[in-house]
Amino acid sequence: MTTALALPATTHAVADHRRRAWYWLGTGITALVVGLTVGPGADEAGIGWLRALAVFCVGCGPIAGAVGVAALVNSRRIGRAVAAHAWTACSAVAIPASQGPPRVVLRHPADGSLIPLSVCTVAPRYHLANPEPRGVLWWAGDPRTGGVIAHRVGSSWSGCAPRDPSTCVAATRKPPSGTGCWTDRHHHSRSSPCSSRQTKPRI
Repeated sequence: MTTALALPATTHAVADHRRRAWYWLGTGITALVVGLTVGPGADEAGIGWLRALAVFCVGCGPIAGAVGVAALVNSRRIGRAVAAHAWTACSAVAIPASQGPPRVVLRHPADGSLIPLSVCTVAPRYHLANPEPRGVLWWAGDPRTGGVIAHRVGSSWSGCAPRDPSTCVAATRKPPSGTGCWTDRHHHSRSSPCSSRQTKPRI
């Protein structure tokens, strides 16, 4: 079996994801150090704009650092998943959410099992949870332990968490609309009518 990580596009995407994580962590640490270093001196000198900059760095630095740490954790999970599993094309339906992150349901082509997911990423990356226009997402992983999905092999992905079975029922009431997702576990359902027609996506 050729694993997903054996493909150059996937290797590049994993490395890019890890670089972005380190960038966020490095930016957060740098901002915090700058704020703590410059702040006291700015207070003593009475330089208002420099003091405001120090306060901003001290406030935003830890946030950026936390984003970087979370991204590094996801990057490690993603790396393990694509190193152990091959890419598989799955039919996908997105469930537009009134609040919070978007949701998506995959149907595995081998056994027809359903995998409802909730995207776990920042709002600017919510568009990665949209399987249109083909209604197909690529999956690499084990539904029992987690994996990754993407629009195309090696394209951008984002994290996902499992959803309850009601997501599959909701899929029958919403038009298709769901990409890179990390999952920690899954739900199998053969009786739910939630499905979409599988097509062969272009690599």
